[in-house]
Amino acid sequence: MEQITIPIAATWIRIYLSVFLAIVFVAGTRTSLKNLIACVQIGRGAKPLPSYLPSQKFAQIGMLIFAVFTIFSLWCGFLVLVLLTTAPTTLTEQGITQGRRPPYYRQIFVPWSDVAHVSCRFSRRGSRIGQLEIYSSDEEKIVLGSGVVRLEDVLAFISRHVPPGSVQPCR
Repeated sequence: MEQITIPIAATWIRIYLSVFLAIVFVAGTRTSLKNLIACVQIGRGAKPLPSYLPSQKFAQIGMLIFAVFTIFSLWCGFLVLVLLTTAPTTLTEQGITQGRRPPYYRQIFVPWSDVAHVSCRFSRRGSRIGQLEIYSSDEEKIVLGSGVVRLEDVLAFISRHVPPGSVQPCR
């Protein structure tokens, strides 16, 4: 039984990106939350206004800026979670299974008989397939793009299993 496994990203990308994003998440969240709380306290009058700030409006601007930084650093933490917990997409003789991913961790299985159409796009250079999109009759969409697996081989595997006429020419 032939099977193709396509990870969300190459292992080296997952390691390096996760480390960088984790540092941004921890340091950014800690710093921005600390400053956001300080700006809120200054804005409410619980803390005195620093001598280098001429008016209360700067505390309000600081609240806005540090709220944006907090959201950005929390988003980095979510991306670490995605990189480390998303299961790979698997193509088998029965169908295609997209791995569970946050926030719902819902696994999608599409049998080959339910595939409505498959489209593909060339990479920027135009010499290789850069992305495959698989649509089911239930309107599920599975997108495959990988630097780990040759998508030409994946498209050939899919073409052998889907109903005739489902695979559209690459653009």
